[in-house]
Amino acid sequence: MTLHLLLHTLRHRRLAIFWFTVGLFILALLVMALWPSSRDLDLDAFLDTMPEAARAAFLGRGFDSPAIEQSAFLQYLGSQLTTWLPLLAAYFGMWVGGGVIARAYGRDTLDVLLAQPITRERFLLTRLAAVALGALVVVAGAMLGLLLGVAAWAGDTPIPASDIVLVHVQLLLFGLAAAAIAAVVATILLEPGRTYGVSALIVVAMYVLYLVSEVVEPLEWLGFISLFRYWRPLEQFATGEFAAVEAVVLAAVAVVGAGLAVVLFRRRDIVT
Repeated sequence: MTLHLLLHTLRHRRLAIFWFTVGLFILALLVMALWPSSRDLDLDAFLDTMPEAARAAFLGRGFDSPAIEQSAFLQYLGSQLTTWLPLLAAYFGMWVGGGVIARAYGRDTLDVLLAQPITRERFLLTRLAAVALGALVVVAGAMLGLLLGVAAWAGDTPIPASDIVLVHVQLLLFGLAAAAIAAVVATILLEPGRTYGVSALIVVAMYVLYLVSEVVEPLEWLGFISLFRYWRPLEQFATGEFAAVEAVVLAAVAVVGAGLAVVLFRRRDIVT
């Protein structure tokens, strides 16, 4: 029954997984394809014109690293990875993670699924496992696109493949943390519209908190309650060292969020 439910969930989310995977793969290739025409841009001078707080807020503190300051390629790549990639991962996690409950509730099929010989705990954990597998496929698409793009258009400025892989491990954990938060929201609200709306509001609020924490020094502590604080691709490229602490925090959010969703779902009255 568990395997059947897992495959059922993946089958019903296959289009979302497919298009996110293809989209991120193409986007990563496009970013690298634009590098040859961007290498002559004085990005370092442009960054110097930005206020330090604004640069840290929108691009991350990693740009202060000497290794990044001396590499136009890493500056270009970092400016891309620190902007669109985490937002897309958060969107995927929010949409698919919240949808494992909200979509079934909205289609009046949740009570039918729960009528099968399976506990609520196993039901939700199985569906969340399907979300994790889907996220793995999506992140693998982005990683493959970047690996191929670097090989094709950045041969003279190599990046170790291991660094690219570890950056996408961070991305996977980021997406799973967002999915777990959306799953918690879904167990509370059930209805798809409210679930997606509140989940999106939480993601936006976390992004704003991160920006404020980077700009206003006395409020730096606010960044620690935002997922975006733990997305550190530039540090990986600059030092070659995996952001282990940040990865543990994201993994903890994903695990605790999934556990909380299970507890809430087990006690939730469901009427469709």
